[in-house]
Amino acid sequence: MKKIFILTLLSFCLLAPSSLPVAAQDNGYTTLTESFTINSGEKGQEIPTGAIIQHFDNGETKVYASNNSLILKTSDSYADSITTPDGLMKANHVYGVPSGTFVDHVGNILKFYDGDQLILTVIDKESDNKESKSIGTSLIIPSTGGWVECAKDTGRKPDTFAANWVCPSSPPGLQSNIVNFLFTAIETWTGGSIIQPVLQWNQGGAPGWSGASWYVYNGGSVHTDATPVSVGNNIYGYMHSQGTTTWYISIQNLNTGGYKSLTVNTNIPVNPLIGNQVFVALESYNTSNGYIYDTDMPGDTTFSNIAITLNGQQLNVQWYKKMYSDPYFQMTGLDVTWSGNSSVTLHTAN
Repeated sequence: MKKIFILTLLSFCLLAPSSLPVAAQDNGYTTLTESFTINSGEKGQEIPTGAIIQHFDNGETKVYASNNSLILKTSDSYADSITTPDGLMKANHVYGVPSGTFVDHVGNILKFYDGDQLILTVIDKESDNKESKSIGTSLIIPSTGGWVECAKDTGRKPDTFAANWVCPSSPPGLQSNIVNFLFTAIETWTGGSIIQPVLQWNQGGAPGWSGASWYVYNGGSVHTDATPVSVGNNIYGYMHSQGTTTWYISIQNLNTGGYKSLTVNTNIPVNPLIGNQVFVALESYNTSNGYIYDTDMPGDTTFSNIAITLNGQQLNVQWYKKMYSDPYFQMTGLDVTWSGNSSVTLHTAN
């Protein structure tokens, strides 16, 4: 009888889905080491399609199934920091969704659709009167890197930003704790939201290069599943307005056909009174709280065929370079150069 019970228990463990939280603490909170994801097979805390993620003022996060049953609860203090192409964020505020997802961001609510199907809902920061105890609300994240260099222009009002670039040589150090991002971007004047087709190195624990589309806002970030990229592949990044505040973001590997896109209704206006900011940027992090050296940098990257337009007409972009200082940066040979509106090169020592 004892043997039958043990075999039955073993069978149940083998059949239990890997998406269930496995790091729940005695107090019922789950420790998150990776971001939430509804992409099957992607590294992260997998949650079911139709899930509802709710964040509360006390730092707590609860995840419900589509039938409103509680799946797990965690908090900012139980979540590791995750690299995003606009800075480090707590893992419980980062969401992986399938390519082609439409994100409707209105107020404090984000609804994610795959066609007509609601696949995820995120509700930001509402008070939970049932549980008022403090569980730790600190969002202080130690600096381990950040934006390295960029070409930047402010005050433009584009409805399209397109560019080509070639995947550069990999960092010669090949350190698994180094994450690099190369991207074009449109951001609000005040810096509240940013859209980005991103070429990424070692992001999300996936070794090597990959491409994904990102939307980052004040309080969270959304990314598509990634498409593989190899050194020398030709990349095409594209952002285009589809309405007053709706943007289409895509990245394509022209060699393999890999294509990842997001459509986002957000607070980035197409024709703002002052204008938006546009960027061509390199960003780097050491996820082990260490220094970043020349051996952690990719090779020089040239963004070409840049088209920053409004109603099909090229805008007169006036680039200026910005180099970012950080106590962890120990790189040399950094520089940003450009040729007119249409070409920008991000230089490194490699």
